[in-house]
Amino acid sequence: MNAERIVFVHGAGRFGAAAWPAQHGLALNYDALFLRRHGYGPNTEPVPTDFVEDARIVRDALGDGGHLVAHSQGAIAAMMTAVEHPELVYSLVLAEPGCFSLTADLPATAAHKALLESLTARGEQLSDEEFAEEYSRLMFGEVRAKATGRTGAVLPPNAQERADAQR
Repeated sequence: MNAERIVFVHGAGRFGAAAWPAQHGLALNYDALFLRRHGYGPNTEPVPTDFVEDARIVRDALGDGGHLVAHSQGAIAAMMTAVEHPELVYSLVLAEPGCFSLTADLPATAAHKALLESLTARGEQLSDEEFAEEYSRLMFGEVRAKATGRTGAVLPPNAQERADAQR
């Protein structure tokens, strides 16, 4: 395949191709790779994040070079790769990069961190589902996910309409 490569790096939620459903069509015209970061797998026990290993996975996926698209926590490995191997990264797109230290002095960053403080303080006491539901409630408000039957799940406004439209 001679098409340009695009490497997609997921955040802390869904992984691999499941994290990028709207981008699947790009595989018709590009060599699109949907990575699975270190410690993510259908039957994998959770492990601490290893950004160095994630960066190695990203670097290897780029091969001789390509475009790099990353979300949330995956953006850290993407940035590390771009800094350490700029010759391999044709372009870099970061969506909601998880790197508060770069914007620590901005009021929006302080407000965001304050919003999440109570959740992170008791994170180890919550199940994964409870943590995700509380995070969604804090980030997106009180919209309930009726389609999933999980009354505690919270989605951004008009998420249900967008989900119905994709069916």
